[in-house]
Amino acid sequence: MIRLLSEPDRGRLGRLASGLARSLGAHRFWRDLGYAIGALSAGIIADRFALSWAITSITALTFLSGAIVAIAMRETDKGSS
Repeated sequence: MIRLLSEPDRGRLGRLASGLARSLGAHRFWRDLGYAIGALSAGIIADRFALSWAITSITALTFLSGAIVAIAMRETDKGSS
């Protein structure tokens, strides 16, 4: 079944879409910047020390980042889902 949107619904949908596009753009920027910094860091560490040091350091950094997020970012809205 196709549901036609009323005028207020279309306006709200347009605002949600523009906000989503803006937030996705910011997310993609930081994600891609992280890829570039990670690749450069791994390359520099591999050149200076060894490939095993690069893999170990990036693994440790990834684990540390995940631990910080797990501790600092707790879910606040338990009622939704």
